[in-house]
Amino acid sequence: MTSSFEHMAVLTVSTLRSPLVSGGKRAAPVTHLTGVACTPLDPVDADVSLRMGLNSPRELLQTFVNNDVDIVEGDRLVYGGKEYPVYAVADWVWRDTTYRNLFLEDIK
Repeated sequence: MTSSFEHMAVLTVSTLRSPLVSGGKRAAPVTHLTGVACTPLDPVDADVSLRMGLNSPRELLQTFVNNDVDIVEGDRLVYGGKEYPVYAVADWVWRDTTYRNLFLEDIK
């Protein structure tokens, strides 16, 4: 993690991931990662949300984590006792370092 990113990654979150499907049923999500540093959960511009196919009552948030963090679409990011489904994950290059841009659904 670069020192600039360390200053911005002020939140510590965890993630949940659903185990593999067994017998046609998916078990409840279980803790996957803990102690993940990320940037604050910021709202995504409404136009971007519409292009991504989201509509009310969902708000799209975004955060950034290190690229080596194993977070995928369908995981749930947990912060402040609330779960945010991970809607999409994209690579983002900043100052010659690749990070992961996580798009989260804030279901109202």
